[in-house]
Amino acid sequence: MYKNVNSLAAGKSADQALTVDIYAVYNDAATGGGTDRTLKLTASIKDCACCGAYAVGGTWLNFMCYNLGADPALASPAAQQAADPTITWTNSDGVTTSQVYGNFYQWGNNLALASTGTDNNWKSGTTTTAGSPGYFSSDNAWGNSGAKTANDPCPVGWRVPSTTQWQSIGNGNSNSITINTTGVVTTSGNKWTWKETTTKGLQIGDFLFLPAAGHRIGVSAVDSPGTYGHYWSRTPNGSTIAYDLFFASSYVYPGNNNYYRSYGFPVRCVVE
Repeated sequence: MYKNVNSLAAGKSADQALTVDIYAVYNDAATGGGTDRTLKLTASIKDCACCGAYAVGGTWLNFMCYNLGADPALASPAAQQAADPTITWTNSDGVTTSQVYGNFYQWGNNLALASTGTDNNWKSGTTTTAGSPGYFSSDNAWGNSGAKTANDPCPVGWRVPSTTQWQSIGNGNSNSITINTTGVVTTSGNKWTWKETTTKGLQIGDFLFLPAAGHRIGVSAVDSPGTYGHYWSRTPNGSTIAYDLFFASSYVYPGNNNYYRSYGFPVRCVVE
């Protein structure tokens, strides 16, 4: 039966990809008198290659289409910008959170925290157990020195970006970037634009939108949604702080900003 693959695959990331098995049956002799053999090919159909931005040098860097824990139905920048961030949904983590903002995470942890209301899973101190409240004191909690770790909250095929990756889609360095509602083209070739839409945030090029979701400091409600955006990197800086991408309506610190690991920020996964 015919199905529209475009609509079925819309918004599908690597962990949600549609798959189809294709079998090629052939004879290993040109005359047809040899042995019949079968080769299985698996095609993965997804939409995640459409979400991302160019890095300095012209390479393409794939990002997940939405914040971790946000509604996959709001995969495109236009859908996120048009959506009301105060509308909530209960996601696969069992967390009731903003459909647009998604979950918040303390650095190094894979425990999903809500972006609305209060959250009793918060802890100002450290933890050594994945899925327990708190932040990690280990600098390699999210695999900064190499491979992805079990603490990384991103699904298979994805991981928390490094500060170098955040910088690579800007000017390739730690310098701040001045932006506005008209847009500023960075060295990577991406146009960085502050969006005064229903969901305010940062548009990077045509295919990456980061909602200004604010941050969490404790068990109280999220602070400064619609004003500031913070997105964790997996890169530490000192024993109690780590790097993040930080922006407001007129400036961006692309991966060189420092905040306490105990703070809760959204995560936008990058391809592994």
